[in-house]
Formats: sequence, C-alpha cells, structure tokens
Amino acid sequence: MDVGWFTTTNLLRRLLKSPDAEPHVRVPSAESGAPTDPYTQSLGTNMQLPENEHGHDYYVGDIHGELGLLQVSLDEVGFVYGRDRLISVGDLISRGPDSLGVVELFLNEPGFYFTPGNHEVMLLNVVTRADEERRWDWELRYGSWFSDISVDQQNRVVEFLSAAPLAIEVGQRAGLPIGVTHADWPSDKPFGTELDMEVAVELAFSEPTSYDAPPEQIATWSRLRADGMKRIKIDPNAKATSRKDARIAIASTEPVSGVRELIVGHNPQKGRQPAAIANVLFLDSAVAARNGALTLYRPDLMQCYVRPKRAARKEPAWIDRPCAIEAPGWSSRTTHHLGTIPRGPAG
Repeated sequence: MDVGWFTTTNLLRRLLKSPDAEPHVRVPSAESGAPTDPYTQSLGTNMQLPENEHGHDYYVGDIHGELGLLQVSLDEVGFVYGRDRLISVGDLISRGPDSLGVVELFLNEPGFYFTPGNHEVMLLNVVTRADEERRWDWELRYGSWFSDISVDQQNRVVEFLSAAPLAIEVGQRAGLPIGVTHADWPSDKPFGTELDMEVAVELAFSEPTSYDAPPEQIATWSRLRADGMKRIKIDPNAKATSRKDARIAIASTEPVSGVRELIVGHNPQKGRQPAAIANVLFLDSAVAARNGALTLYRPDLMQCYVRPKRAARKEPAWIDRPCAIEAPGWSSRTTHHLGTIPRGPAG
C-alpha cells in the first residue's frame, strides 16, 4: 500500500505542476456515433461544452458511489447513451457502495462530465500532502474504498479526478449558458473566472466562512448560499441575528452573473427535494442517507426527477423545477426570473 500511495502522489504532483499536461478526458470518435463535443478545457480548471445538438442534457446531484441507483434512474427517465449527456455536480465518490464504479462510468462513457466536489479534492489532498494523521482520518471516514483498490486503479482514479474542471459552462440554443459547480459561486465574480485546481486541493479540508474566500474554495465547499437560503425561509423579513448573518443572507439572494442558471449540489435539501434561490438550483437530495434520493434535472423541460433509494417508501416522480425564493426584505434583486425560458417538448 505504501508503494501505491507513493506512486499516486508522484503522478498527481506531475499533473498539477506541469503546464503541458494533457487533460485525462474522453473525446468520442465520429465513428462511434456519439456526440463529438468540441469542448475546450484547461487542466483542472474550467470547461466549456457546446449546445447538445444530438439529444438532451441531464444534470445530476451528488452520487456518492450509488452506481446502481444512478443507472436505474437513467433507465427510468429514458436516457439515451451516446446521444444524451449527463453532467454531474460532483461528489461521485465516498460513502456509497461503488465509488470506483461511478468513476469508471464517467471515465469511459462518452457524454458524461463532472466537476469535482469536496470529496474529490479531499482525496487529492491526502495523496499529495505529508499529513499522516489527516490521511488516516480521511481513510477511516471516507476512503476505505480507495485503499481497497489496486495501485493501477488508484493511479487511474487520481489522474482522472485531478484533470476535472472546477466549473463547467454548457451552451444553450439561445441566451446565456448553464453553469455547474459543486457547491456555489460568488455573485460578485462573473461565472467562468479561471480557477486553479491546486488551490482547491490545498484548501480541501477547510470550509469558507465568507464570500471573500478563494473562488476555488467557494466552488467546492461553500455552504454560505444554502445557509442564507435557510435563514430567508425562517425569517423573510430579514431580522438577522448578526450583521455577518445579514451579509451572507443578502449575498445568497444575488444571482450568479454570466449564466442562465447555476446548478450545484453539496447541500442536502429538506424533504430530499431540489431547491432554488436567485438563479441557483440545488440538486443534492442526500443520496448517502438511508432514506435519501438521487435527483436529475432536465432544463429543457424545467423538471426534476427525484428517485428515492427506497422506492417502496416513496415513488420516483417528475416535479417542476422549484422557483427561486422571494425575499424582499433581504435584497432588491432576489429573483432571477426563469419563467420566460421556453419549455421543451415532452419527449
């Protein structure tokens, strides 16, 4: 195992340090019949995907190793492999039964993309930093699956995760693109600002306390907007308990500029249902919990598909995309109106 960790560490250091390193991504060939997306990507920073002219785009919340649940959900919504695309908000790994299987699916399947979450950057941190206590604590809590796989598999996982874009822009037929990060994006920075994977990895175990934190940390770890949203639900008249709470709540209502909507995960929502504030949509339905769910989103239909892990207790269902929370007491610019976006066909 020591040899495996050493090999993986050296591999990731080369990937993060070398400006000439090639992203570990799949571009399907024209002969395969799958979409050949001419996207652009900087190593571990940002990705721009064009409009999907071949099929539909589905966005998925945190997966956490639930490979079987993901595959069942895709079958139930009629996902067409090689035509439709799946874009994940990250946290592919940890907690669930098959983290490696989820990584392999995104590594090998054309049209599958993801942006790393806090669990991916934590893994990258422990394999590159000489902090034995943190490494063993992480392995005990989240990383036993990684220790159980072969050295070659570890290297493949690390190479793939380290090349993932911290932000994804997805082109639309008209208007602004859709943005994707794991957790959030600061409203005072245009979406798509270049990010640095090495910064995200360095800050992998620290949660930001304000929007003044590095955007890499906001993108992978922030709970600020979700916390602000909870405060607004509790107290829409803005009677905050402190000036800091008020600033966070006000900031949470500001739309992210440069995108039609920002799709994130990371923050499990009440009732295992998606939620929205301003132009930010939260898709984490606590899939790692015993009674959790997996949520898919189709923007052209403005609908989410919520698939519980224990379907016998609650039936899977399509639901309308949640509207942004109105909070007039917090800000004069609370709602990014998505109602004008035309709905796609039901097919």
